[in-house]
Amino acid sequence: MTAVLGSSTAEVRIHQAIAGDADRLTSIADQIHGWAELGYEEHRSSKLLAGRLAELGFEVEMGIADLPTSFRAVLKGTRPGPSVAFLAEYDALPGLGHACGHNLIAGAALGAATGLAAVRDELPGEIRVYGTPAEEGYRPRAGGKVIMFEAGAFDGVDAVLIVHAGEPYSAGGTSLARDNFRLTFRGRRPVVGQPRWDAVDSQDLLMLTHAGINVLRQHVPPDVVVQWTIEKGGDNPNIIATESTARMYVRAGRMSTVRFVVSRIMDCARGAAAATGGSVEFERHAMLYDEMIPNAALNRVFLAAMLDAGAPPDQTVPVPPEPITHSDDTGIISKHIPTVSGRIIIGPPGLVLHTREATEAACSAQAHQAMIIGAKAMALTAWRLGQDPEVAREAQAELRAWQDDDAGGV
Repeated sequence: MTAVLGSSTAEVRIHQAIAGDADRLTSIADQIHGWAELGYEEHRSSKLLAGRLAELGFEVEMGIADLPTSFRAVLKGTRPGPSVAFLAEYDALPGLGHACGHNLIAGAALGAATGLAAVRDELPGEIRVYGTPAEEGYRPRAGGKVIMFEAGAFDGVDAVLIVHAGEPYSAGGTSLARDNFRLTFRGRRPVVGQPRWDAVDSQDLLMLTHAGINVLRQHVPPDVVVQWTIEKGGDNPNIIATESTARMYVRAGRMSTVRFVVSRIMDCARGAAAATGGSVEFERHAMLYDEMIPNAALNRVFLAAMLDAGAPPDQTVPVPPEPITHSDDTGIISKHIPTVSGRIIIGPPGLVLHTREATEAACSAQAHQAMIIGAKAMALTAWRLGQDPEVAREAQAELRAWQDDDAGGV
């Protein structure tokens, strides 16, 4: 589909630069897809992206916040204006590879940077690209954006843009807050002189905790999602298990709700420990993922840019209509900097992410086209924010109003 751009010659140059580099961007996205590096192991992916950004004239710094596979790339404009950041993700899922399309997120961020590098001679403000590792939550201390934000890496940024696989094409994607933790249940075997029945099987604690959580589901808000997997149980039926572990996700619309539910789950676990004579330990596996806060002022600009970038009008809506089920580590940024998390369609209708079908879709021709649309939409949004400072002020005012309401418990 031919993009319908404004009269600005700069916008035409942005469009042409991204379109002209589409083959290279596709190749880079497919390389990242093929490598399928897990969180904090994305050495080749991050170096590939950082190297290309350096070629485009960005000043690149690797290892932000002491994370070896992170980076920050900065392109300064020629006149005052906002600092707009594009977020790149590039970690894969264990056993599935890029079933969430992070290779496309990386390619879109690189594509947006490519477009704006082409108008550097008249660029207001600055453009930043952040390489953000370990979003998927698989590795310990996952959540690179949280660690980078807390280290001050995003200081001075006025707006943040990212696109993610989803449907339909849209702006303003939100997410659920999430805690990601491990419970370790400990039992004991009989010692010399004790009868066999005088023991504690750690699996009993695990099963009692599971039963308690199933009852608890009736007494928490309906948007709460509790997911878990048993990591370690017993070795054999005739051997008492002294240690069992389970990983859990708790998701909800607000972080305050997540914290409440986790405290209730720990009540269940401690009750199981008291009932059996065992013990339980809590360990947070990944960083807390806050809920995403949409920004209507930025959403309007991004939606118009997405349509101008070639998103099919009959497949494009202002915000995703479906119930939100996922979590990501962009939430903490959105609570402090106006943020857009757009959606691009990478596969057939009804495609479910984190499946083998999604892995295949993430390197398809449709995905490549969607990635280019996302790149153009982010680039045009950043450019237009520089041309109209009032939009950035409106976005900041909207975020401050949300912060005031949140602080007041509204």
